[in-house]
Parts: sequence; structure tokens; C-alpha cells
Amino acid sequence: MSHVATAHAIEMLGLKPIFVDANLSDGNIDVSKLEGVNLERVRGMTYVHFNGVPADVKTLTSFCKDNGLYSVEDCAISLGASVESIPVGLWGDIGAFSFHPVKQLTTGEGGMVVSKYDEHITKISRIKAFGVDQGFNERKIPGVYNVDSVGTNNRMAELPAAIGYGQLNSIEQDLKIREKNFNILKNLLANENLPLKILGENSKDSKGVYNLIVLIDERARKDRNGVILALKSLGLECSVYYPHPIPRFKYYQDRYGYDKQNFKNSTIIADTSFTIPLGPHLKDDDLSKIVDFLKKVF
Repeated sequence: MSHVATAHAIEMLGLKPIFVDANLSDGNIDVSKLEGVNLERVRGMTYVHFNGVPADVKTLTSFCKDNGLYSVEDCAISLGASVESIPVGLWGDIGAFSFHPVKQLTTGEGGMVVSKYDEHITKISRIKAFGVDQGFNERKIPGVYNVDSVGTNNRMAELPAAIGYGQLNSIEQDLKIREKNFNILKNLLANENLPLKILGENSKDSKGVYNLIVLIDERARKDRNGVILALKSLGLECSVYYPHPIPRFKYYQDRYGYDKQNFKNSTIIADTSFTIPLGPHLKDDDLSKIVDFLKKVF
């Protein structure tokens, strides 16, 4: 369960992604399925902190270490999440964050890569700037540099960076409001007999960043799309994260085949869940209205 970009990054390097099902408690990788993966030709692992709830990083870190695998954390929607006070992105070798407009902090587009290993950051800095061997501030003579590797042009421009930089003053407060709104909606939903279950909550040693995905239970499971359209007609915009397990997207089906029996949990999440807004722009009255809309639709 992730945006297709997670797999595309592997595919575009000429490597083959091997998919593992999610669990139904929080949508993260089902670590119990790892022992069934043939690791003979596997070089590394990328895992997602789905919906802002940290994955089982302790088990995943040990698994990668024991099997000689590098690890890349997909932290796209997890800015501010941590496990045992260690931020997500610093458990694996590399962590990747997104600053797309729907994330906790946005630069319009783009993102951020982090690592506790200097050599990874140095290499990435070169790759994202054409393979040039010295940054602007490293050059003894302005405009004089060399190129010692092949690279792309993935540098963030100054204006988007300024937009993101300006939000650093409010990000902590925004995250607190998201947590407050989550708990208000959780309590309001608990008081109603709606066929909904919140997907994913924090464990005792982890801190998530609070997004709200709900699973529709068996009473109304077959009409998830109808629910979304009915809510939209009332003025409530919801969305789906994500419409398919990645292996079910046409490109990956055509390339590698697809057996839905291998991805039962991911299929349930993709076909029966939707998101409910809880961003820091919403007030208590807005949250009550959201629940009223849900009651009316169901």
C-alpha cells in the first residue's frame, strides 16, 4: 500500500520490485510475511510509513541487518513521526519525504532526503546536481568545477524552498492541531453507529502525524465509491489512499502478473477505505459537520 512512486523508483533503476502485503491494523508492511520472501537476489528494501503511522522499524531494521540489505524509508506523509524519539527516516539507511501539497509541509512539489550517513548525503548531493563534484560554496574559484559522475537536475529551486521554510515556524503547532482534530473525530465517530473503523493508531513507543483513513465494514463495504460521491454532493471532499495495491496497477500486472491472494489486506484497504479531512484549517464546528454528513450518507 503506497503511492506508485515507491515502486517506480525501483523500476526506473532497472531493478525488480518484490511486493509484500500490508497488515490490516495500520496498512504498513506485514512483517510476518518477510520470512516467505526469496532473498537470493534481493539487494535492499523500501518500506512505507503508511498514513503517517510508523512501520515496525525495529523488526525491519533487524531483518535488513541480518540479511545484508540496505533500507530506504518512504516517509512521504510522515514528517514529524518518530519511534522511541528517533525520527522516521533515520532508522534505515536513507529516508525520503514529500512536500506535495497534501503533506504536512509543502513546497508545492519536491521533497527531502535524509540519512545519518554522511557518505549517502554526499553522493545524493552530487546525483541531484548533474554529478558536479563541488557545490557552489565549495568552489575555491567561482564557476570552476569538475564532473565525476552522471547526475540529474533534482535540486529544489529557491522559491519553493522559501515557501517550505516559512512553514517551519508553524509546523509543530499544525501537527498538534492535527492530533487534536483526530481525537475529536475519533470520539465523535465512536458515539455513532457508523460502519467505519479507523485505520492505524500509534503504538506505545511511536508517534505518528495523524491522518484519518477509515475502513468501511461489511455492512456497507461494497459501496465505498458511492459513499465518496454522496459526501462530495454534500460539500465534503474525501479521497482514497490508494485506489489499488501497487501490484494491481495495470503496468505492474502486465509486467509481473498479479495474484490477489497474495495481497488480501492491501486489497481490502484499497477497495473499502477513504480519507476524512482533519487538517489544521478545520475548527470544532467543521469536525461536527463532517460527522453529521457521514451520518446522513450512511
